[in-house]
Amino acid sequence: MEANNRKLFNKEETLVRFGGDEELLKELATMFINDSKFSKDEFENLLKNDDKSLSASYVHKLKGSCGTLGCELLYDQCVKVESILKGKETGNLQQEKETLCRIYDETVWFLRNFLV
Repeated sequence: MEANNRKLFNKEETLVRFGGDEELLKELATMFINDSKFSKDEFENLLKNDDKSLSASYVHKLKGSCGTLGCELLYDQCVKVESILKGKETGNLQQEKETLCRIYDETVWFLRNFLV
């Protein structure tokens, strides 16, 4: 799939993976919103402590959750930030972190509206 076709939440494709079970999808979306271990403050603290390995692991966990749920834009940003933290890619970590946090907020907002 081309990057410009990526979505905050790809409900259709995710439903296909879940056999059309929208109730399961809603349950997982609820869990993502309520139980997500991602905290922007905690992530910021990890970065301030310059623990790139732990920071990468933190982002990796979020990447797995949003990949399962079909949150494509957040997944892509997690890949980018994790790659920078692991030294596989160069980039402005501060800027990419801010983008990740913005997309996270947008994704949570979108999922909340999906659940209404």
